[in-house]
Amino acid sequence: MSQPLSYEEVIDHILHNKEVPGVEDVPDVVLEEPIDQQSSAPRLKPWQVSGHNTESQGSGADVKTDMEKELKKAQEQGLNMDIE
Repeated sequence: MSQPLSYEEVIDHILHNKEVPGVEDVPDVVLEEPIDQQSSAPRLKPWQVSGHNTESQGSGADVKTDMEKELKKAQEQGLNMDIE
């Protein structure tokens, strides 16, 4: 591979419409049909990606209960943690 161009060489290439090595020409792409947001499924939340269905996931109350259990466990180990 050849040595990279200096700043002056890059400017010279641009001013004289020469191809700058290492720069790809990316064609302009226009979608002919707009993406219909209604037909696409909503993105899954991180806790839904694990392969479980949303119905099998617990409610917010379950999450709070789990957090309370973790807090109690931490307090038993002598850690000072508060839920705000």
